[in-house]
Amino acid sequence: MQETIYYDNEGKKYFVVRDGKRKYLSSVTEIINRFCFQFTPELLDKAAEKKARSTKKTKEAVLLEWATYHQKQVDKGNDFHDSLEDKVKYGAKLSTATTWEFDYTNPYSLPDGTHREVRVFSTKYLVSARIDELLIVTRNGEREVHIKDYKTGALYDYKSNDYGDPYRMTKFMRKLPDSPVGKAIAQLSCYGYLLAMHGFKVATLSVQHQRDLLEEPKSQMLKLVADGLVSLDGITVQDCYHAPYKIKEAFLLFSNNRANHSYESIKGQEEHKFANVWSE
Repeated sequence: MQETIYYDNEGKKYFVVRDGKRKYLSSVTEIINRFCFQFTPELLDKAAEKKARSTKKTKEAVLLEWATYHQKQVDKGNDFHDSLEDKVKYGAKLSTATTWEFDYTNPYSLPDGTHREVRVFSTKYLVSARIDELLIVTRNGEREVHIKDYKTGALYDYKSNDYGDPYRMTKFMRKLPDSPVGKAIAQLSCYGYLLAMHGFKVATLSVQHQRDLLEEPKSQMLKLVADGLVSLDGITVQDCYHAPYKIKEAFLLFSNNRANHSYESIKGQEEHKFANVWSE
């Protein structure tokens, strides 16, 4: 059965129409965040008060610093990913790229090579994803996919969330830490599961962390400068990490999303047909 995906221009989300009502597709990040620690306004207020006492600042000053830092990281990530998208739009090619045009309804139709900003959908699990980079290789008649995600946050570690506190994800995700690394593993595993549903063999998952040395701890910066390895004009370093493929967790995330989805009917929002896809 063929099903049409629509795009809600105001809400910036994809949806399908069933029984005359909309069912919005969840992003992979949205699904994962349901099992991560979330700061409520009350908790954030208490954390700011604690930080203010230890730094002899006002609570308002601490909240402003946090908001400014968060926005800086968001802008940095958006700028980087916009540059990836611009390369796709305006025809820039990687050394192994073969094409930027493909059929959204069937990712398996992509030719061998490197592809960026690839949209993948599952109407079965009501999930949408945009993958930063794919490398597709055919070996012995089997199509392998190597998936890469780019991160630009200042921290990429196992032990803490954005506020420096150790947590595990909740419920069936407890094997993964509630940290940048844990979230990246879950995210890449979900991408792999989506592509496996379209016939690919998942070969590798990796994260490329783009970090600015000016955001490194001061002691580390001073050592790098003293060793003559960097200057203080700012240098971006790219670290690459491999991630394990957590098939079980990806399946449970998608199944939970489908089971807990509800219909939404919102009138007056402009939308257009995005693509026709075959239901799994």
